[in-house]
Amino acid sequence: MKLTSVITVLNVSRYSLVDERTGELVQGCKVNYVDEWGCHEKQNSKGVEVMSATMPYESYDLFTVLPAMYTGSFEMRQGRKGVPTLALVAVQYEQPYLVVKK
Repeated sequence: MKLTSVITVLNVSRYSLVDERTGELVQGCKVNYVDEWGCHEKQNSKGVEVMSATMPYESYDLFTVLPAMYTGSFEMRQGRKGVPTLALVAVQYEQPYLVVKK
């Protein structure tokens, strides 16, 4: 099952390191984004919730303008212990995110 949503990508960072235990190369791109700008009030928490996703290392170059609005494609995947999770699998640039200063 695939879903799409317009998200505001705040920043991205990529990493490439060698796992000390296994010697394997671990690479990826961490994406921090906001899906909804409505304030969510939870116990001991206020404001906008920033979410994060991991994409392949090469995805870093897809983010040409930041912060910006992107259409994100999400896919249901099996997470830890078989729990279903939504994974960000593709993005397409839409427009810059404009901050209005008062």
